[in-house]
Amino acid sequence: MFDFDFRFLNTDNKPTSYFDKQGSIEQEGIYFDGEMLAFSEIQEVVRYRNRLSIIIKAGAKTAVDEFLLPHFNGFMICVDEEEAFDIKSMMDREYTALQVEERKEELKGQGEVHNFRKSECPTCKSHIDLSYLQPTRYIFCKHCDSIFNKHGNYTDLNDYKICPVCHYYNRIQITPKVEAYFYGKEDKAFAFQTTFQCDSCTKRELNSRIWKNMPFLIGAIGDFIARNRIETDIDSSYAELTRANLLGYQGQIEEAKPLYESMFLYVKDQPGVLYDFGKAYLDSALLLLEDAEFTGEEQALPYIAEAVRWLSRCLQMCSNYEPAIKLFEDNEGLEYEIDDEFEY
Repeated sequence: MFDFDFRFLNTDNKPTSYFDKQGSIEQEGIYFDGEMLAFSEIQEVVRYRNRLSIIIKAGAKTAVDEFLLPHFNGFMICVDEEEAFDIKSMMDREYTALQVEERKEELKGQGEVHNFRKSECPTCKSHIDLSYLQPTRYIFCKHCDSIFNKHGNYTDLNDYKICPVCHYYNRIQITPKVEAYFYGKEDKAFAFQTTFQCDSCTKRELNSRIWKNMPFLIGAIGDFIARNRIETDIDSSYAELTRANLLGYQGQIEEAKPLYESMFLYVKDQPGVLYDFGKAYLDSALLLLEDAEFTGEEQALPYIAEAVRWLSRCLQMCSNYEPAIKLFEDNEGLEYEIDDEFEY
């Protein structure tokens, strides 16, 4: 079906060989250096840029056990970054089809098959289990972080995902990070790298280093390229998202609030923006609670209530939106009663 080159990675994300190995995705499974992993043995595949983590089902004995990493029921590979999405998607659509069918048979055996519901992502073609979840306007695909509507039409913007750094929903892109300045032995830097993060994170980093880099040509050029990249080709409906998320991350919810509210004129029910607004309230509340000795816990309570309100609205629009679900799970103190009717 599809051949690809890859290298195994160790626990430090370093290749274990100098030369590429041959992989192949076939109808019966995936071949890694001649050893086959059946789709039925895969629990999940996780991608970060060109790196794929293949997680094996607990208790499964496979032909690729020799490749498993210590203290990890799986292994990691790196592939060509331009092919990484397609390789992962081909794996996902095969093993998720089996998992969804297993779920259906499980519910059928329990006499609960009427609660079985599934969908297919229009972007990566993965199969999504929606059993027991309330039907909502939008559906989230955890395999490619896409949001699509109940009719199966892709509604998300390209490159707008959950940021791996700050965990806000925003445009994710590769930007240069250059630190090139010298102000004496104790304050100097000369480093070049690229970052894969949202525009808010890049803007936050630029704000902290731009004045140091400015007098030095190399650093100034790098910062100009990064700033130009995050300030161009922005969808008009999301024009304030980068600034709003940056303020929310810093706990400045009162300054961020009108920015989010202005976007709701264009993207009223978009789950990602609803999630951002709720997370901004939550981050502001948590910062207040960290400083409760001086501010008092009562100042954080209204923000917690608003966080619950907006995150709940997000789940009313997209019942399987995992970033919002995870925030609730990670912050059990957010269990507040809210009205079924939501207005804003």
